[in-house]
Amino acid sequence: MAKTFFELKKSAGELMGQSGRLADELGYKAAGDSIRDIKSAYDKKEMMVVAVGEARRGKSSLLNMLLNEKEPIFPVDLNVCTNVVTIVRYGKEESISAIIADPSSRDGCRVEKITRDRISDYVSEQGNPNNYKNVQCLEVAVPNDVLKDGVVFVDTPGVGSLNPAHAEVTYSFLPNADLIIFVTDALAGMTETELKFLARGYKYSKNIVFALTKKDLNAGNCQVIADDNRNKIKSATDMADEDIKIVAVSNTAKLRYLTGGNQSMYKNSGFIEFEKVIWDTVAKTRAKSVILPYVHDTGQEMVKISDNISSRLALLDDRGKTEALIKKLNEESERLEELDTKSVEWRSEINLRCGDISSDTLAKVKNLGQRAKDIYIDYQNKMGVAICKEKQYLQVAEEVNSLISEGLIDVRENMSDAIGELVEKVNYELQLDIDDFTGTVDKIQYESEELKVRFRKKGTNEKLMTKGRNIGIGLSAFTTISTVIGAIGGFAIGVGLLGVGAVAGVTAGAKLGSTVGAALGAGNAVKELVSKHDMSDVSSVSSAFNQMISSEIDNIARMVNRVSAELRESLLNAFSKKINTRKKEIQQNIQHLKENIRANDSEIPKKKALLSKQQASVDTMVSSLAAIEDEIYSYNEAVRPAKPREKSDSDNNTSSYGFI
Repeated sequence: MAKTFFELKKSAGELMGQSGRLADELGYKAAGDSIRDIKSAYDKKEMMVVAVGEARRGKSSLLNMLLNEKEPIFPVDLNVCTNVVTIVRYGKEESISAIIADPSSRDGCRVEKITRDRISDYVSEQGNPNNYKNVQCLEVAVPNDVLKDGVVFVDTPGVGSLNPAHAEVTYSFLPNADLIIFVTDALAGMTETELKFLARGYKYSKNIVFALTKKDLNAGNCQVIADDNRNKIKSATDMADEDIKIVAVSNTAKLRYLTGGNQSMYKNSGFIEFEKVIWDTVAKTRAKSVILPYVHDTGQEMVKISDNISSRLALLDDRGKTEALIKKLNEESERLEELDTKSVEWRSEINLRCGDISSDTLAKVKNLGQRAKDIYIDYQNKMGVAICKEKQYLQVAEEVNSLISEGLIDVRENMSDAIGELVEKVNYELQLDIDDFTGTVDKIQYESEELKVRFRKKGTNEKLMTKGRNIGIGLSAFTTISTVIGAIGGFAIGVGLLGVGAVAGVTAGAKLGSTVGAALGAGNAVKELVSKHDMSDVSSVSSAFNQMISSEIDNIARMVNRVSAELRESLLNAFSKKINTRKKEIQQNIQHLKENIRANDSEIPKKKALLSKQQASVDTMVSSLAAIEDEIYSYNEAVRPAKPREKSDSDNNTSSYGFI
């Protein structure tokens, strides 16, 4: 009978622990340490189900309904817009923690414990505008049986919202997703923003389920929208028809079922089918995500030990080849020692290359800032003084911020590729196996600045002259009486400007007033031609945009510098750690080979028996790990990774020893 997921997980964990202990017992401490590192990462791994989509599509409500929560965990008020990632996992008791960025804290953040009724105050745009509270994420533990299987639900801010920083947060979380729930609604087909986001998300996870919410609001056209979405999804990705799972649901109907127990509501909600698709996908993929990589890596460590023992057996009767191999291993050890103690050249190379990556990234960030400024200039040239209207300049600000947000994703991907190439080069030329640090670039985040336009106050004369300039066009059709009335009004203006009885003031006021009065006499139709702003106001808007863009780009540049420094340090530390691990492995191999040489002719049979017994134990462990892998394959249809290789006759050839 096939094992359940938890039986597989438990068995795999036990085998990893046994493998580490066996490696220690056989004198392979370096391999034992590696296996313990693998086991530690395995114990922390969770199955991440991440809900994404545009704002106000019903993501939060959908997750509440999947969790069967009558009292919402994820805020669902009509006017609430999520702006912070919320992570929900199983816990014996309910606990809600807001992780707040705090530079004064030792870890750079602090934790605030809150209650469920205060969640919206921390994760919504309404309760926490522009995330002024600096909430990094909200972590929730609840005694919910749906989560007992080790699945974690994640709610993300909506893409395509007025605040591009929301999309940035969601983009940066995608690499953690084992399964993506892509939420659209039945009111309209997928937008260009959604399709663009889908194409990026598909790079990180091929496991995507599409929820079509609000089916009760457009029941007649729901299938039409679903079919339209299917065609758009195929054009945006290379997903096969059978992999595009679109299920129409009604969050409202499911809630009515939960609160009233009406089975017909549950049936009509679409959640019976949707829950089956979700949990079938989870069951099929979580073993692959949560267990398989760690079992495979542990198996590889055990195969190296088995190869080592096999080589020792092959050399036990040949002291000459054993001594030659010891010499070769000592030379390798000396090379590593020299690399470690005289590593200035390589460390300088790593430092230099990291510096180049940082410089290239900063140049791209600077270019991104210039592109943002160019967008504003284009709009200013097209709109003229109309850009001074609040509605207009806020729309331009939205487009500018969207450009920066999306451009930063490309910048991060370029930086990640460059780091990957550097690690690959170091591994190839130094014959090391340094881990990939490309995920570190996800720490480069984007927070949009508020556009603050402060218009310069004008004096009375300037106001009048400005108004005169603005209405000086198209007045030829105005009646003479309008000018006369304006002149009378100008008399009053002149008196106000230069004093009662001042002839010059009256004359100047009358001339200016005739123009002003012409507009006043023209009625409401003319008022529409009168602009509230002039070119000095455009300067104020331009200054505000330059300040906003410069501030945003400077913040990104600072983050690039911090991440670059962290990457450099991580790479150098990994460089040293791998060298030390490799030296330890070589010394262990030399010690084992010296034991071969010390064995006299009468002891060789006993030594062979011992080594054969050890190899049998290791091979049994390898077979057990491989069996777990085979069981995992029944949970998913993923491409099978390279399995630990079977030993062949060539393994007994002294020209290839397979030493770790």
